[in-house]
Amino acid sequence: MYKVGIIGFGKMGMLHGALLAGSRQATIAAICDKSAVMRLGFKHVYKNVHAYSDAKKMFEKERLDAVLVTTPTFNHKESVQLAVENKCAVFVEKPLAINAEQAQYICEMADAKNAVIQIGFCNRFLPSVLKAGELLEDKRIGKIEHVEAQMFIGDVFEEHTGWRYKPELSGGGALIDFGIHMLDLLIHFFGEIETVNAETKQLYSRLVEDEASVEILFKSGVVCDFETSWSKKEFRKSYTKMEIQGDAGRIVLTDQTLELFDMDGEKLEEYTYPDLYPGCFMDLGGLLFSYQMDSFLKNISGKKLEKRMQGCTPYEALYVQRVIESIYRSAEIKDAVGVNKND
Repeated sequence: MYKVGIIGFGKMGMLHGALLAGSRQATIAAICDKSAVMRLGFKHVYKNVHAYSDAKKMFEKERLDAVLVTTPTFNHKESVQLAVENKCAVFVEKPLAINAEQAQYICEMADAKNAVIQIGFCNRFLPSVLKAGELLEDKRIGKIEHVEAQMFIGDVFEEHTGWRYKPELSGGGALIDFGIHMLDLLIHFFGEIETVNAETKQLYSRLVEDEASVEILFKSGVVCDFETSWSKKEFRKSYTKMEIQGDAGRIVLTDQTLELFDMDGEKLEEYTYPDLYPGCFMDLGGLLFSYQMDSFLKNISGKKLEKRMQGCTPYEALYVQRVIESIYRSAEIKDAVGVNKND
């Protein structure tokens, strides 16, 4: 059984910790959080597990096989480096870092140490996304021509002062914090990007964007219109929708549904997916997080997985980061910008 440490025991740390607590493959061996309140709360639940305020001390005292890095983005590089130096496999929440330069450093470090690092792009594991991948691979809708994608939530309706709203700590706003999930899916499905042409808006935030709209031209010729916002009042929960038009049909997917249509608009197939992982008696963030944790633990073991279940690699996360920086640049100069994989 793998001994796992968690650095950062906030919302995502607690969610992943709960999944680990029910796992037969791993156990929580230690957590690290700077907040005394969070450490105290953890000890009330996990009485025999050590809680640390300093990650270096945690590594000195504990023999860990893997570490979950669920800290604020500005701490990712330091925490991942510390874990890799202590010969741990690493799961790190998205985005990989606050910018492409730091993400590149992590990639090179992973190569040098032959480290297992997986990035938390959990939407890859939505059952509707997995099914869409199968349909696209089987060319059920023919050659892809156009895509419309939206990812919305109603979270930000006033100016905030936390780290998420300071670009030097977060890397940006709604796009890099939230819409990045959809951007990862688009790249996952349709490959490398030629150009982006973007507009961003500050509705409530002063330093980061609350909304972004992007026209994406993929190298394959596919065109995508993508919108994201964390300031949509009509969406209390996260809303994900992708409509993929091919020359032989159309796929429409959301968080929990997928529909397949022919060119005449007749519905050929329809799927609705459950919230819960089979055998899971409570909601721990949805089915996707359970699949994602299972993927990470299998990656640690070296077990060969289908490509669609392997999770996001450091270099894939780096490319997403480069695309985001191109989007921000496009919005700044108000013109289309090319995306270079090797910037």
